Amino acid sequence: MYANAITISKIARINNDQTAEEFEGRAAAIRQGILDHLWDDERTFFYHVFREDNPNYELLDTREEIGFYPWRFGVPDPQEPKYALAWEHLFDPQGFNSTYGPTTCEQRSVWFDGNQTALCCWWNGNSWPYSTGMVINSLAAQLRDYGTTNIVNVNTFLEVLHKYAETQYKNDKPFVAECHSPYRKLWVVIHNNVLGDLIGIVPQPDNTFVINPLIPSTWPYFIVENLMYHGHNITVLYDKDGSKYNTTAGMKIFLNGELAASQPQLGIMTLDIPPPIVDETYARKKIENYAANANGFGYPMVDSSFTSAWASWIGLSVDFGPGRVKTVDQVKLYVYSDVVTEEGEVDCPTNVTVEILSSTGNWALAQNQVSTPSVCIPNDVLTIHFDPVQTQKVRVVFARNQEENWFVGITELEIWAPWPQVSEEGIYEAEDGFLTNAKIGASETASSGSYVGEIDAEDASVEVAGIWVDESKEYEVRVYYSNGMEEQATMNVTTNNVNRQVVTFPPTVNGWGNFDSNTFVSLRIPLQRGNNAIIFKHGSYYAELDKIMVVF
Repeated sequence: MYANAITISKIARINNDQTAEEFEGRAAAIRQGILDHLWDDERTFFYHVFREDNPNYELLDTREEIGFYPWRFGVPDPQEPKYALAWEHLFDPQGFNSTYGPTTCEQRSVWFDGNQTALCCWWNGNSWPYSTGMVINSLAAQLRDYGTTNIVNVNTFLEVLHKYAETQYKNDKPFVAECHSPYRKLWVVIHNNVLGDLIGIVPQPDNTFVINPLIPSTWPYFIVENLMYHGHNITVLYDKDGSKYNTTAGMKIFLNGELAASQPQLGIMTLDIPPPIVDETYARKKIENYAANANGFGYPMVDSSFTSAWASWIGLSVDFGPGRVKTVDQVKLYVYSDVVTEEGEVDCPTNVTVEILSSTGNWALAQNQVSTPSVCIPNDVLTIHFDPVQTQKVRVVFARNQEENWFVGITELEIWAPWPQVSEEGIYEAEDGFLTNAKIGASETASSGSYVGEIDAEDASVEVAGIWVDESKEYEVRVYYSNGMEEQATMNVTTNNVNRQVVTFPPTVNGWGNFDSNTFVSLRIPLQRGNNAIIFKHGSYYAELDKIMVVF
């Protein structure tokens, strides 16, 4: 909450918005509340407080790993040395210190258990590498913003970072999951603590680049190449004697391929950089993964010939929805293999082909297919490009390794293509939105061959996001629809979670599932420059949605 309030205030300050003062005040109050009510002077730690069934707001009886998080956001008072005492618990073997720690709660606690066999979803012992990443953030903040202590220094920081790196392996192979034994090499969510914490690249709000590495003096070199920062390409390197990268000794910063700054010693560097290279169209949604279905039901619908890990037949297909024809030219596959880790019998297919459902209802090979990479790599991405084609369904056909009797596993399939696929600027198809308890239907009279119907349940809604305008102002927004009842329908329409209005949809003469260019309701909606989202939620009676058009 404190960090969010600070962020809002800084963004508002950049925009000269009076909201900045309001959220600066909120942030200060939250910070003071944390210091006053969550810190325990006797036990030298920040504690969690339960709200429910805790009328006196008593602190927990156990230190938890989240008690280190306040440093990450600059909450402790730098002028008050008592807060630094908390770090002693991180390196105490009765506290959080363990072979693969820190543990999620201190080991001296009666609630501690670091020997669960399930190794998942426990917060009273096991190591959670995501949380370890947060602790590393806080350790780096302590060193940079508060200074070293009797126990916190670059070497102890690296000690925790090395433990963190160890938890990113299973059977000596890279592995990422959630929960790790604090004592045994048993298998975690990875958070990048290298660029920001170890190397010390700290993003700035102004036109400066700052690097403040937490690198021991014994390290002979490091390099970060092609880092995109404020629209610029930056490379930073350190070469103790100049022999590693064939440069002179010391630290160097390259800006857009040119040497911009250097110094002989390892340490903090600040570089003034040109204003950000901004192309606002980068923020505009231009492509869509037409295979994505966040709801898990309805369309797009995936059909697999077999879904178990021990058998594989033909492949899998994606149906975009009734009448929902899209122009596509690639399929991206995330290939799973446990053969490569010597743990199972699932591996790369020996051959992959893409088929398209034609207008006659028959499957046909996509033309001029090219795979990238040319040979499937286990546990990597395989992209198949082909000539652009219009279709409602795409099928991927696999050939498995029958000689080794290995099977095929795909963890994800993506079909990226231009969005929106419409005839003119400002049109957005309802069926391309996020549907809740609503269904896609086919209609020859719909603008793109399909529409959204059965928006009947109390929580049924259609969210159309990515609505782009170049200027913040009020626009006419036309909603094309059908209503086959004799009663007028209503929907609750919300724009950007701010503007709300009840919209009436009168009966239409052509009935359900029939649309034309003259049947729409006209709304006046304030839209913000950039991307906007409009949600249509069921109100009373029923209406079907075809397309939304912003009138310019």
